[in-house]
Amino acid sequence: MVTALDKLGKRIREIRKARGLSQEALGEKCSFSFSYIGGIERGENNVSIKNLEKIANALNVELYEFFVDHKAERQISKKLDEFDDVLDLLLSLDSKELKRARTILNEVFKSK
Repeated sequence: MVTALDKLGKRIREIRKARGLSQEALGEKCSFSFSYIGGIERGENNVSIKNLEKIANALNVELYEFFVDHKAERQISKKLDEFDDVLDLLLSLDSKELKRARTILNEVFKSK
């Protein structure tokens, strides 16, 4: 089971790597050992808010960035883009075509 500490550690690792920093370099910026940073990234260390703040400052991010699931955000954004495309198509239909589209959609998706 993936724990909150696992997710947090993974997110810190993603940001650290995106910044081009090694665990040792990040540790130096925070006055932590690289092994402590590694333990956080592996979800082994239950890091305090105070230490998370030091890591966020060293990575030049806001603290909340450690808790944002960007993968889920991208998936939602992609679905919204697709929804917008469908909506644009439906808005371009006249009244008769729109009724026909609704009938077709009801038939296609009524079994779901």
